[in-house]
Amino acid sequence: MRVLDRCEEVRGLAAAMDVSAAGGAVAGLLAHCRSRVGRWVVEAGGVGSIDDVERVVCDRLGLVIEEAWTDADLGQICRQYVSQGEPVFGCLWSQFDEGTYAVLIKCRSSVAAGSARHVAVIDCRGEKRHRRFFSRWHEIAHMMMLPPSAESPVHRSGDGQSAVERLMDTIAADLGFFEPVFVPVLAAEVRSARGLSFAGVERVRRGYCPRASYESTLRACVDRLGKAAMILEFGFDVDAGGAGCLPAGVNRSGGLRNELRVLKSVSNAEARGIGFAVWRNCRVPGKSLLSNFFFDAEEWRGAGECELVEQSALWRGAGLTWPGDRLRIVMMMRRGRGLAMVFPAEQEDI
Repeated sequence: MRVLDRCEEVRGLAAAMDVSAAGGAVAGLLAHCRSRVGRWVVEAGGVGSIDDVERVVCDRLGLVIEEAWTDADLGQICRQYVSQGEPVFGCLWSQFDEGTYAVLIKCRSSVAAGSARHVAVIDCRGEKRHRRFFSRWHEIAHMMMLPPSAESPVHRSGDGQSAVERLMDTIAADLGFFEPVFVPVLAAEVRSARGLSFAGVERVRRGYCPRASYESTLRACVDRLGKAAMILEFGFDVDAGGAGCLPAGVNRSGGLRNELRVLKSVSNAEARGIGFAVWRNCRVPGKSLLSNFFFDAEEWRGAGECELVEQSALWRGAGLTWPGDRLRIVMMMRRGRGLAMVFPAEQEDI
């Protein structure tokens, strides 16, 4: 968030929304959005699910969400709105490319009638379907900031490279896992299983919203866990060695152990506060359980995931400054890469 806080576009949005940037523009905007949604939910008499939250929010924002799962769906959406006097939908086909996940349109007829109606068209074709849940909340985030103007009625949401799009991703991740609804589901799982596991994340996903992706649910679980935790994705760096996502178990004695790297590293707020983090792209220590697990995964993963404890000293050269002695690591293989949740090992966990 600190990088986004320094972006002129983000600070400009905070000023336009009359949000103080004293504690960070992103934090201020997140608090502003949470407050609005919370107030709307109370005024609606409460909610029982994230789908209820979405309905309440879309109603207050004047937003209709359409999903296109096939080319035929997209054609039908175009024809439907053009027939209602919205000619801008005639160019909808041209708005979608490989990197565009949604298009947000301000309807001309609603403006003329003195109201404000917006339509978000979500591209669920092919692999984009996996981002369906997130794309819906990304468009809601745009509406909660500054929707398209009458002069520029179409907004395309791409792959999150611009500062504004990354900000919308941050807001979508926060609101899509609306804390008053999500945290009780997560807390019940942690109590029942006496901790968080990858299988537990899947149970949370199914209980909270099966439409959400596993990756976004995992991130939300770690962010809202209430104690220090980090997520590591580890494998081979395509740019560094050209190896790509090689299957686990290959070239076990070919020197590739030295090229196994942390491809993603995400620590929650509690972890960052105690120096519980490692650097992205650092080499996985050769003696780490992560290295053994990755190269000998077939021998380790009979149950799908594995939980062990290792010495934190192995990671001192990778940016870990937390002073504790042991790490509790839950590991699994996913799509040819290793995935781990790492926690400070407490005495009762050993």
